[in-house]
Amino acid sequence: MEKYNLVPADTYVVVNKTILHNEDRKIITSLYLPIIGTDAVMLYFTLWADLDNSEILSSEFSHQKLVSSLRITINELQTSFDKLEAIGLLKHLLKKEMLIIIYMKFLVLSVLVNFYLIQYLILSYIVMLVRENMII
Repeated sequence: MEKYNLVPADTYVVVNKTILHNEDRKIITSLYLPIIGTDAVMLYFTLWADLDNSEILSSEFSHQKLVSSLRITINELQTSFDKLEAIGLLKHLLKKEMLIIIYMKFLVLSVLVNFYLIQYLILSYIVMLVRENMII
């Protein structure tokens, strides 16, 4: 996972890499929410809403839109992105020119609902905590 710093003026697009159903919302709120928290879940739902039902690629938006609509700081937004990526719901791609982020692509990935879901979620979250030096 490449480290990057979010700036409110930076822009992003959402790329749909899966088929999203309303049943996925129930799975996210019942299984993922207790592990990654409300900010990360609401961010995922907001990125999902940025896509039209049949779209594969969203319009371009700024990170300020996310900060304003979710009422969180840019650092909390960064943490939410990291949690979504660690848990496997999101992947980011950066486009840079001369070390300046031009825009980001967020790939919305599918929700896991198989037998290994709980093991995967817990392991991913522990790996994320270790990376952030929160636990040893």
